[in-house]
Amino acid sequence: MAKKIISNYRYWLLLIIGFVATIGTFSVPEDGLPLLSWLWVLISTKVIGLGAFYLFYVLVERWEKRGTIPELTQFTKEF
Repeated sequence: MAKKIISNYRYWLLLIIGFVATIGTFSVPEDGLPLLSWLWVLISTKVIGLGAFYLFYVLVERWEKRGTIPELTQFTKEF
């Protein structure tokens, strides 16, 4: 079963998207930036993070319906 999980590209893609979503959501701009630049970086990273979380959700729902990520589906039901 472990080899099946490792060789399924969908899990790796979800891992990368989840990482981008987490970093984007919790990142904070450098304090030395001018106000407008600071606000731009703050807002853009939050938009990227929330967009990545949404993409993660959409992909999980789609792949669960198709049955291509059975291990993750089973894990979430048991959790």
